[in-house]
Amino acid sequence: MGMPVRIDDKLYEQARIEALVEHRTIAGQIEYWDCWSCITRQPRFAGKFRGGSAGIDA
Repeated sequence: MGMPVRIDDKLYEQARIEALVEHRTIAGQIEYWDCWSCITRQPRFAGKFRGGSAGIDA
């Protein structure tokens, strides 16, 4: 089940472009980034992914 969230315009645009290239949905691209940061232990969004003004407001 999907859940609407607010997302920063810059983050959305980055996800849209990379999703197009990688043949993913925008949501799938953001999820991929989140999963990749868990694997590499290098946060993609510098602590802003889980909420805040520059990331996603859940």
